[in-house]
Amino acid sequence: MKFLGLFYLSILWLCISNLSCTLGSHDSMGYEIGEFPSSSYTGNAFYISNEGDDLNDGRSADSPWRTIDHINDQSFSPGDALLFRAGDIFRETLRVKNSGNASNYIHYSRYGSGENPRILGSDQALTWTATEQSGVWQSQKTFENIIEYYGSEIFFEELDGSISWGESQEYDSGFSRLNQEYSWTWNDDRVYIYSPENPSSRYSSVEIPQRSACIQLENPQGSSINYIEFNGIDMYFGKNKGFFAGYPAEQGATGQIFRNLTVAYIGEKGGNNSYGLAVWHSDLLVENCSFSDCGRRAISMNLYLDRPSGSKRHIQNVVIRDNQFRRGYHTTSLDLSCQPTSGDIIENVYFYRNLVDDSEVQMTGKDETSNQIFFQQGDSTLDNIYIYSNVFVQATARNILLEEGDRYYIWNNSILGHNPHITTNPWGNLGLGNAARVDIRNNIFYDSLQNNSLENNAVLGYNSDTQYMERDYNLYYSFYPKLDRNFTAIYSAGVNSYYTTEDWQEFLEDFPTMEQHSPAPEEPGLESYTQGFRPKQDSAAREAGVLISGFDLPEAMTDFYGNAMNTPPDIGAVQF
Repeated sequence: MKFLGLFYLSILWLCISNLSCTLGSHDSMGYEIGEFPSSSYTGNAFYISNEGDDLNDGRSADSPWRTIDHINDQSFSPGDALLFRAGDIFRETLRVKNSGNASNYIHYSRYGSGENPRILGSDQALTWTATEQSGVWQSQKTFENIIEYYGSEIFFEELDGSISWGESQEYDSGFSRLNQEYSWTWNDDRVYIYSPENPSSRYSSVEIPQRSACIQLENPQGSSINYIEFNGIDMYFGKNKGFFAGYPAEQGATGQIFRNLTVAYIGEKGGNNSYGLAVWHSDLLVENCSFSDCGRRAISMNLYLDRPSGSKRHIQNVVIRDNQFRRGYHTTSLDLSCQPTSGDIIENVYFYRNLVDDSEVQMTGKDETSNQIFFQQGDSTLDNIYIYSNVFVQATARNILLEEGDRYYIWNNSILGHNPHITTNPWGNLGLGNAARVDIRNNIFYDSLQNNSLENNAVLGYNSDTQYMERDYNLYYSFYPKLDRNFTAIYSAGVNSYYTTEDWQEFLEDFPTMEQHSPAPEEPGLESYTQGFRPKQDSAAREAGVLISGFDLPEAMTDFYGNAMNTPPDIGAVQF
């Protein structure tokens, strides 16, 4: 059966919105790990609207302030709320300089009905002048800092509301490199683009990133901003970041919440500093959010910089749940790393009930391969990581990559193949490089690559022996089982032993502590994307898993949709 091979090529990405609408409807069952308050506020409410006036008192929807610059000049207290009017657009960087406390966060949210308000890192180019070169147009408006050390792209908002990436080109006076739509360059603070007709009529707008971040914490010297919530405020077109937690990432930063918002079109594809959220707080909650087209990472928790003298960073209790991640260009969802510093600790990370989907990536550029989730330890400590009840769809590199670290729990995920447009080896659905102890149970691993020479392994161990705390009750399938398509590669004593799905019985005999209760490799028999990948009645995944219990989780373990697990559970993220 050609379930995900031909199916992905024709139908899959056309139905994404049907699955998306089911996200965000999960009921929390209460926390035992970390304290995440509700979005209600106990202090003063301040209102901001595009039709407001900074001379108002801002205390009601009838007398709102107008600009973010005015907000940046004010001080706020724990329990206060800053409410942006629904549907409004703000083109300023929001700079947060006051902390809440554990009982009373400071809330940045919305009021009124309609779409989320947006904070944009860009300014618009609306008026254009034709140059002597056919098809090349010059912006009437001047812009600053378009390309810095890390670089950024410009974005074309189409008349139907969709957004297209620009393709930056080196400037030459004859514009020889501007020969196709969306190509652009700049010189003397003017932007030049190729367009078959006047860009003023062809596009709704052309967005030119001008500000490094849409929202930024302004950390005082020697301390951090803590206990802040952002709920229902979208971030687009930051030159480098949607949200930036601000350096230094010192010990003691805690209490950061993101709910019900969109972060999209940040930086440049594969750019070194293009992050949706750049964060490093303990007690971090990201829920019911949508991320797409974040040039390097949707969520970046990377402790790259040296610590202030005498300090030590200890980040714990990170919960990322019920989110959508799409179209990544380096790491599609969470990228977490302790390296290259030493002595830091990141522990107790929970990533569950998320959709990570790269099926829409067309692989037209040089920097469009992406691991869907990535963890790396370095010289510090990375420990106790939970990845469960997620759906990973069509990665352009690895679906999950774990390099170093200890105690990873990979449970009840549906890991569904690779993008048909890739031209480089994805290497593995789950890559384990120097990962110490790993528990892998109740997962579907699907190799959907077409019949080509690209190497892929469902579970790939490399660089060091992996101690499997548990590895069982998983369902494997390879669309084209052959020597470079293996359901596993076991690294031991400096040598990798490879097993295709056709070597299943041999593997069970060679490794009698692994996969002894797993069903034999078989096409998993899932419903279509529009049906949410539920296992069919006769699927080998039905009631073939094992009940997982005895772990301290943020809430009772459920499937992708928040349903209770069957007894015995189905293999994969979705219960029948």
